Amino acid sequence: MLASLGNVNLVKVYEAGEISEGFYTTGQLGRLVREQSLIVETENGLTVVTGCSHPGVENILEAASRFGEIYGLVGGLHGFGRLEALRGLRLIVPCHCTVRKNEIAALYPEMSSMCSAGRRIQVYPDGAGSR
Repeated sequence: MLASLGNVNLVKVYEAGEISEGFYTTGQLGRLVREQSLIVETENGLTVVTGCSHPGVENILEAASRFGEIYGLVGGLHGFGRLEALRGLRLIVPCHCTVRKNEIAALYPEMSSMCSAGRRIQVYPDGAGSR
């Protein structure tokens, strides 16, 4: 579905796919609370940006992995308890609704970083590109 808002075209997306060069969506996930996660292609691999992860972190990571190797996860991890599912990620930034932030930081000290409003997260090693 395409709608227009001034000079901006809005497109409703339901299925997983590329939404712009280097940017993907998981498509709608979940039953009761439906969410999509953004997947950003970087030179390190894919960084997944979640809302609250109501569909489940494992489900989101599985959906995102269809587009390549996952480098990082940034966003809310609401109700998430299976911390071993984060093993192998090289960037973990639990945000707003994540209850187990301290446990994540303790288990993955080299990979995790705290999140806050206005925080900049570098996903390129040389500082070029996104910050």
